[in-house]
Parts: sequence; C-alpha cells; structure tokens
Amino acid sequence: MVDRAGEPSKRAPSLVAPAAAFGAFGVGFGLWAGASAQVLTQAGVSPALYGLALTLETATYVAAMWFAGRLSRRFGVRATMLAAIPVMAASLAALDVAWSAASVVLGLAAAGIGGGGVDLAMNAEATRVEAELRRPALAAMHARASAGFALGAIAGSWVAVRAGQGAVAALAVAALSAAEAVAFRAMPRRGA
Repeated sequence: MVDRAGEPSKRAPSLVAPAAAFGAFGVGFGLWAGASAQVLTQAGVSPALYGLALTLETATYVAAMWFAGRLSRRFGVRATMLAAIPVMAASLAALDVAWSAASVVLGLAAAGIGGGGVDLAMNAEATRVEAELRRPALAAMHARASAGFALGAIAGSWVAVRAGQGAVAALAVAALSAAEAVAFRAMPRRGA
C-alpha cells in the first residue's frame, strides 16, 4: 500500500470500510424488501409490471457492475465506492417513497445502478484486503450483508406501517451515509 505522497503506507489493511459497505448494502435493500408491499400497493403496481421492473433492475445491476469495474481500474476502488454509495442511497430512498408505477420502475432501475456499483466496489476492496491480510474475510462480509438485509427487512416492514415510507427512506439514507463516511475515512487512496 502507498500513502497520499506515494510512499509505502504504515497503515495495516483494514476491513472496516468493506464491512460498513456490506452491512449498509444489506440494510438498504432489506428496508426496500420490508416496505415494498406497501409501496407497490400504494403505487398500483401489478405483479406482472413488478416482475418486468425487477428484470430491468437486474439488467441495470449487471451493467453497473461492468461499468464500475472499468471505473475502478481507471480511478480506483475507493473513488468508485464513494461515487456508487450516494447513487444507491438516493435511488433506494426514492423507491421507498415511490408514488406511481412509473416511479417504482425508474426507482428499481436506479437501484440496480447504485447497487451494482456498490456491490462491485465493496467486493473488490474486501478481496484486496483479504489478500493483504492473508486470511479469509469475504465470507464474514457476505454474512454481514445477509444480516443487514434481514434486519432491514424487519425494520422496513415495521417502520413503513407505523411511521410511513418516508421514515423508511430516511433509514436507508442514514445507513448508506454512514457507510459512505466510513469508506471516506477508512479506505486508503490507492492507485487504480
């Protein structure tokens, strides 16, 4: 590793940033899963349209992962993660308060873009740190995402019913903003 001046860094490799990203990634999508029934009903989205929208989300997710890989090679994983997390936060917040079928479809497409970018960046960073630490770490990171998803789904359902979809959106933004702050602070600037 190198520091800002290009000198070898004294800082030990850390899983703090990818751990925060994996957890927030799970919470963000979990919140949507928990609130989705209420959002879809309110927006008048049919099961067929929801299926098509999820297919579109998958397409944008895969395309975003490809594009994020190119960005990571050119600008570095840190820059890619710092760019992708706000996109994911904004798109999930918009999706959590979607008011029409069109806003759900557009929100899912945008969530695919943000989620795909975050997914690529957090996995790339965790893989790099795992190699530097010379010990397994990715399984724990994916467990963190799964736990975040489960907790987010429970919270999203409960909060959507009791406090409304705006509160769910606020929780998604808060979780992902925290991950952004941790990534900004904890991820070293490295060459692409």
